[in-house]
Amino acid sequence: MKSGAPVRPSGAMKIRAHFSGLRQVTSLSPQQTVAAFGADGAKVLAWLRSKPSELVIKESPLAFSARLIDESLTRYREGKPELAYELAVTAYLEGFELVEAGLAAVKPALKQDVERAMYAYRNLIKSRATEAELVSAKERIETLLGESRILLEGASLSTGVAFTSSFVILLREGLEAILLLAVVVAFLIKTGRRDALKYIHIGWICGAVARCRDLAGGGLCRRYQWRKPRTDRRRHRAICSRDPVVCRLLVA
Repeated sequence: MKSGAPVRPSGAMKIRAHFSGLRQVTSLSPQQTVAAFGADGAKVLAWLRSKPSELVIKESPLAFSARLIDESLTRYREGKPELAYELAVTAYLEGFELVEAGLAAVKPALKQDVERAMYAYRNLIKSRATEAELVSAKERIETLLGESRILLEGASLSTGVAFTSSFVILLREGLEAILLLAVVVAFLIKTGRRDALKYIHIGWICGAVARCRDLAGGGLCRRYQWRKPRTDRRRHRAICSRDPVVCRLLVA
C-alpha cells in the first residue's frame, strides 16, 4: 500500500450504505459529509474516492433500486429530505434505468407504471409530504419492481418458438443459397468451366449438412441459454450462429 493512502475506516460498511453511487461520492464535499454523517463519514468518503471499485454494484439493478428507495424513506424519517431525494434519483438512474429497455420489450405498460411511481415518489419528497404518503408510494414501487423482476427472470423461449424461428431462418438462408448457386452455376456453364461444377456441389452439400446440424442443435442452445446468467447469453448466441457463417463460406 502506498504511503498516505486512506485505509478502510472502522464502521465503513455501515456508512458506505449511504453512498449509493459514484455520483454521490464525487458531488459531496467533505464539509457536507461531516454535517450528514459526522467525522467518520469524511473518512469513508476519502476511502471511497481512493477505492472507487468499492462502489461497483454487486446486486441486480431492481434489487438496488428497491434498497435505495427503502433507504430514502429512512433518511426522510430522520429529517433529511435532500438526501432522501438524492437516493430516490439514484435508485432510478443507477438501478431501474438499466433494465427499463428490456422491460419495455416484454411489457411496456409495466415499465411506464414503474417510471410514474418513482416520479411520484420523488415529487412527494420535494413537496414534504407526510410519512404515510411516502410509505404508500414506496410500497407501490416495491410491488411494481417485484413484478418486473419476476417478468424479466421468467422470460424464456419455448421449444416451439425456438424451432419455428430456426425453421424460418433455414428457409430464408436456403433461398439465398439457391440464388447464389444459380448465379455461380450459370456463370461456369456460360464460360465453359463445367469441370468446376463438382466443387460447387461439394460446397452446397457440406453447407446443407452444417446447416442441418445447426437446426438440430440451435433449438437446444436457445432453449437453455435463457436459463443462464445474462453475461453467458452472448457467448451461447455466438456459438449458435457459427454454422450459418460456415455454410455461406462453403457455398461461396
